[in-house]
Amino acid sequence: ESITWTANIYGTTGATTYEWLGNDPLQGLTGQSVTVIYENRGRKSARIRVTSGGESRTIQCLQVVTVRRDRSDNDN
Repeated sequence: ESITWTANIYGTTGATTYEWLGNDPLQGLTGQSVTVIYENRGRKSARIRVTSGGESRTIQCLQVVTVRRDRSDNDN
């Protein structure tokens, strides 16, 4: 199932970088918004590390996504 995670961060200064943390395939992706395809069902969560103005913070996303079908289920 395709899921888009988007970080809306306010109050940053200077160049801002985004690094996603969480269930594969999310781990290590970069960018303010990322789309991933989860292969297996289950609850998926995300964290994002935001670096701006020489400071870095890791933030837990408020949403938890439940994937109800394995990707292989789409073949049937």
